[in-house]
Amino acid sequence: MRTSELVACFLDRVDAHYVISERTAVIRERIEEKHAAGAYASFGHQAFAESMTADLRECADDLHFKVVYKEEPQLARATATEETPEEIAEFRRIARFNNYGCSAVKRLAGNVGYWKIGEFYDLIDGSGPTFVAAMAMLSNTDAVLVDLRNNTGGDPAAVALACSFFFDVEPVHLNTIESRSAGSARQWWTLPHLECDRYLDKEAYVLINERTFSAAEDFAYNLQALGRATLVGQNTAGAAHVREQFQVDAHYFINIPTQRPVNPKTKTNWEGRGVAPDVEAASEASFAVAYRMALRSLADKNDATSAEKQEIRQALREFTDETEP
Repeated sequence: MRTSELVACFLDRVDAHYVISERTAVIRERIEEKHAAGAYASFGHQAFAESMTADLRECADDLHFKVVYKEEPQLARATATEETPEEIAEFRRIARFNNYGCSAVKRLAGNVGYWKIGEFYDLIDGSGPTFVAAMAMLSNTDAVLVDLRNNTGGDPAAVALACSFFFDVEPVHLNTIESRSAGSARQWWTLPHLECDRYLDKEAYVLINERTFSAAEDFAYNLQALGRATLVGQNTAGAAHVREQFQVDAHYFINIPTQRPVNPKTKTNWEGRGVAPDVEAASEASFAVAYRMALRSLADKNDATSAEKQEIRQALREFTDETEP
């Protein structure tokens, strides 16, 4: 397929599926102007895909756009998001190898929990039991740090599960995922039943940075909007929309944002703006800032035993800004 035909196919799919329909005319106009000016004339396949990705993201101010080129010819797929059995098996193997995103779960000195989540893998691929096991381990701590720095996002169902640990059994409305199709909205709520204790009446801190993306931003945004956590770090990436992949030909695919979350409290989301921290800190310093905050808060509690107070004071004395879990 020639470049002009590819550009036309990409734009036709954007017109048909992009969740913010009022932006499609501007996107088409700007991309067609770039193409007419020869912006894509001298690129190889991969460079063309990367350039189209950058231009679509800039024109739409939406980081979920992506043009993908696959060197090996791909069979036509029956549905936009259909995956081959081999692709599903490979993804599940990678998910398991990465422990479903849970790269660290530990008790820090002073009885502060630490949970590092690198990605929210699909519950259907096995992340649920691993998340439950992580929170079961942390349930006896007195404060927790949830580290989402550099988290690449993932499954909204996994986000709903992770949020559920911090709220009581009565379901809490997290957001509604809307699309252009009438009557297709889906609500996400916290879960009324968990296979572990809930983390209630204890302080939670969420570490974020500029590479905290998509579903990870969803988790941070939900807990912040509902007053359940203190966010520490840097403003996040600003990618709120849910994307879907469409095949253009045997080699090219395009990821288009087809849905958007709407928070019931804020009536909006973090698209293009990101999630702002409650306490600003450089990415490399945010753990130290949050850990110190947690220790100082625990040190001020009147119901701690002498042994607990001693460990907390010792942790504060040994604390340095270079402290990392």
